[in-house]
Amino acid sequence: MNQSTPPDEIPPPLPPPQYGLKWLFLLLTGIAVLAAAYHYFGGTGIAAVGLVFAAIAAHVLGNSLGVRLRDSGSRGLAARSKRFVNVQIQFARTTSLSIHRRQGLFALASALSVGILFAVCGALLFSLVYRENISLLAISVGALAFFILGTLSGYIAISFVVEMLHTVKDATKDD
Repeated sequence: MNQSTPPDEIPPPLPPPQYGLKWLFLLLTGIAVLAAAYHYFGGTGIAAVGLVFAAIAAHVLGNSLGVRLRDSGSRGLAARSKRFVNVQIQFARTTSLSIHRRQGLFALASALSVGILFAVCGALLFSLVYRENISLLAISVGALAFFILGTLSGYIAISFVVEMLHTVKDATKDD
């Protein structure tokens, strides 16, 4: 509850969702389309069509919920009564976490070196596991995939460490 909202002015909660015959028909149509995609394209088709349906449904549902929340939200200061509780809150000082800074060449070089290490390990893993049944193209594609995953995970880990160091430095700084 907001500190400045009087208790008698709290908006009512959202009503439960209601489903009609139209939504049941749309749900069954979606299931039929997924079944047809599975029949004609296999698992890839059902994944692609399901992903499209899930994205559309998430957007529609989020928009509907946002409109309902906006309509049932606060009505502004004019609609509220004059009985406010004015609370002065003392906040801590602003930290440097809100400042966007570049990671620099160290983070880029470290991430690339982790990616190269992952690529070499992935290529060795593929060649050891599959021995005679693998081609040079398959090894190079696997090494490229490991390089991308290694570079991404290395950059995330190094960026996290850099931000943690900035946070510790900011927390131990005297005012």
